[in-house]
Amino acid sequence: MSKQKALDELSKKAVELMQTDCDDVQAEYGTSRDSIVTAWQEVHGLKPDGWPGSKTLATLWMRHKPTAEDVVEAARAALAWPAVTYSMSRNTGLGESWLPDPSAGYETGDCSDFVCNCLGIPKDQTHGYGVALASVWLGADAIEAGHLGQARPLAEARPGDLIVYGGRWERGERVAIGHVEVCVAIDKGRIITIGCASSNCKHNTKRSAIAQLDKTDRWRRKNAVAVRPWWYA
Repeated sequence: MSKQKALDELSKKAVELMQTDCDDVQAEYGTSRDSIVTAWQEVHGLKPDGWPGSKTLATLWMRHKPTAEDVVEAARAALAWPAVTYSMSRNTGLGESWLPDPSAGYETGDCSDFVCNCLGIPKDQTHGYGVALASVWLGADAIEAGHLGQARPLAEARPGDLIVYGGRWERGERVAIGHVEVCVAIDKGRIITIGCASSNCKHNTKRSAIAQLDKTDRWRRKNAVAVRPWWYA
């Protein structure tokens, strides 16, 4: 990707956070995205080349890690997107960016793409600048295994946690896929989640794969756990 393309694709949210950080230390910057990124990099001891690459954006994310409330807000914002089609093989950008704009809609994606989008991180954490506890592709299996945080009993779930069960493997082959969603509320012991799943389409008039539902019974049947991201207080 060229520098100009990276600047063009930089989210409005990321630009605003960089401007705020620079203003806090009275660092000067121009009106262009290049100048804003360069000033922010200089303030934070990075190579001031104006290129918003993975290292720069991961550093920005680390300074502005989302709270549980932020993650819930991002999940709820997705309910207003145009209809999303569930796909594990075709992705239109969901879960591929650092600090995406909450209002941005996507045509396709799967459950872990959606969760990573809500967390503000790319699903691909294999390039050395990620936030996962190991360099992994953050599918449901990796999330259940604790690569984003500690797994807790389902009964301890709270808003902002990731509700997840891993896939099932036999003789080295996957015979059942896992699933992950964002817990947005607990209502009288019931776990309300927002996620991206093909089965969600029948529960909303848009026929979108993203929906808010009570799937508590399914989570229990699947022996799901609640994963609390490591950076939450």
